[in-house]
Amino acid sequence: MTRGDRPKLLEHCRWQVSRFIPTPNEHLIVDYAPKDGRPDLTERVKFGYEYAKENGFDWIHVIEDDDFYKEDYLLRMWHHFDKSDFIGSEFTYYMNLKNRTWERTHHPNHSSLFCTSFRVEAMKDFKWNAANKVFLDLDLWQFARKKGFRRTFIELPAIGIKHGIGMTGGKGHKATFPNRDPELSWLKSKVDQKSFEFYSNLNLS
Repeated sequence: MTRGDRPKLLEHCRWQVSRFIPTPNEHLIVDYAPKDGRPDLTERVKFGYEYAKENGFDWIHVIEDDDFYKEDYLLRMWHHFDKSDFIGSEFTYYMNLKNRTWERTHHPNHSSLFCTSFRVEAMKDFKWNAANKVFLDLDLWQFARKKGFRRTFIELPAIGIKHGIGMTGGKGHKATFPNRDPELSWLKSKVDQKSFEFYSNLNLS
């Protein structure tokens, strides 16, 4: 999912998805021109959901163009698909590249959007609210709890990357996290070499 304002991040994201194990049946890049200057994350996820529903897909994995995913991201969920309707992680790593700080956040009973997967059938009664609402993840997981859907939380190999490029939603893009990483040694220990080189050389000016 992207909105055309950070092509280098999208290119890197496409490479990440290409190496996923198992290989996704199909991936849809939601990248139509923005209608105005407002955040439109919810609208874009809804667009992807409608496409998946119309084309007979079982699961949607929300992939954001700026975040890091290891090659076994989908594999970690593999054995949970048959017994789950929503899959995510209650623990999330975030890295702010601009000030070189990071944290591991615990958010009980819900997952960040970039680490959220859901069964297409489970979303048929979901009420899509304002297109410019940023925190869609809260609505999704609250819906799953209220409806009694089967929710599975596992630790997923992904990092929310904060950078300030293009239109951003989460407040982490302006946050200073509690753990400092001035030489990016922590980041290097968590990502593959190609991704480390990409993130460490990203132009943040």
